[in-house]
Amino acid sequence: MKVCSRCKITKNESEFDKWSLGQSGKRAACKSCRHEEYVSQREKYTEYNRDSRYGVGSHVHFIAQQSKQNGLCAICGRFTDLCLDHCHTTGKWRGALCARCNSGIGDFLDDVSLLIKGIIYLLKWRTKP
Repeated sequence: MKVCSRCKITKNESEFDKWSLGQSGKRAACKSCRHEEYVSQREKYTEYNRDSRYGVGSHVHFIAQQSKQNGLCAICGRFTDLCLDHCHTTGKWRGALCARCNSGIGDFLDDVSLLIKGIIYLLKWRTKP
């Protein structure tokens, strides 16, 4: 049995995550308290991570784009988790895309001519009803 450092409730050791740096080999806070903290801080961490990766202001740009697009991917129009699309050459932020569309553009190296060739290829091999 172990007392959670946050909620002060005595709980079974299985309610605590393993942690090699902890004196008991377990985290001080129980899983449910750590989860509550994560959920309450998620937006802050997301903003920090996005700004760290793509530059200060990128999170605000992403939220604005997401709002303009009504939460839909700018390419396929699906309502799903979106990510910030950016140009790999300039680093300039673009719109909000789903992971599939964002990866697709990246796989084509942001090259319009390759995308056009891909479209021509698909049209050539399209099955007709």
